[in-house]
Order: sequence, then structure tokens, then C-alpha cells
Amino acid sequence: MKIYLFSFFTAFSLLGGCGQSQKKIELAKPLPDQLTVNDIPLILNGSGVKIASKFGLSAKIYRAGLYLPEKNKEGAKVLEDPKPKTIFMRFVFQASRKDAEEGWERAYLHSCYLDCNETHKDLKAFFELLPEIKVGQVLTLHFLSDRLQIFLDNQKLGEVVSTNFSKNLLAIFIGSKVLDEKFKRQLLGQIQQAR
Repeated sequence: MKIYLFSFFTAFSLLGGCGQSQKKIELAKPLPDQLTVNDIPLILNGSGVKIASKFGLSAKIYRAGLYLPEKNKEGAKVLEDPKPKTIFMRFVFQASRKDAEEGWERAYLHSCYLDCNETHKDLKAFFELLPEIKVGQVLTLHFLSDRLQIFLDNQKLGEVVSTNFSKNLLAIFIGSKVLDEKFKRQLLGQIQQAR
């Protein structure tokens, strides 16, 4: 009985418990068709829902969109383009800060391709800027040629000045070695997000 109760409450917590209706509302909200970064208009290139697993259970974490100056389905070309790029994430699940950081670090170590040992300190600086993000909040990452800018609900949290770190973090989503190939293809507009 104790094992059964533990499994039940673990699953209930992981999948969002009684917040399912709010989760559905946030998932159903459309992403913006266009964003502006440093007076440069960016258009929605592709979108998808990020899914994470823990204890053998899966949960939808956020709905994301990749924004570019013009549509592009090739991840390598997007990474090397010096023009601004944005990842827009509307969260539908509230993870602990510890779990979020572990997820970011795992993805970063898997996808990193430029000066990975040196830029790991920049990842720590990124963590210091991130609060615990609640359901319905929007985290926006602006990838510029020499830095990463971080916004939460349109309020700037800060920036990390590093060309290589900016590219490495974007590579988590669209690089050659990603943890979620389907999500990458959705962001690049190679496949459509299921409705």
C-alpha cells in the first residue's frame, strides 16, 4: 500500500495535479507570429512542445517557438548566422529550480560544440539569472552575435556576454546533437506541431 500511495502521489505531482485546466489553457494559447529584437523583426520559424521524463513518467514542460529574421530549416546555418534569433517559451509545468538546472545542464553538455569547458562557467551565470518559473510565465532568450539576453514576462533578467555560449545554448534546441530530435525539427519548421 505504501508503494502504491507513493507512486500515485509522485505521478500526480509530476503531471501537474489539479492544475491540468490551467495547463491546457496555456498550451492552447497561440504563439506570437512576430517579435522584434533590437528593432529587427523576427518571424515564427516553427513551434513545438517540450516534453521531459522523470521516474518513467512524461510531462509537457513548455510550448516554444523559434523566431528568425527569415525562415530557415537548416540548424547549422541558423547557428552560424550573426543576426538575432529568439526562443520563446510559455511554461505549462512548474519544475523546481534544482530540476530545471539539471535539465539545462544535461542538455548543454550533450549539445555543446564550442569551447565547452570554458563556457561552462557561463552556464552557471545563466542559472544565477533564472528564477523558478511558474505556469503561464514566458521565458524569452534572445541570441545575439556576442551575447545572450534573458527576459521573463518581458522584464529583462540580465545577459551573458559570450559568443560561444550563446551559440551553445541555442544548439540545445537546434544543434547537431540534441536530446529531442522531434522538438528540433518542429522548431526548424521541418515538421508541424501536432494539434
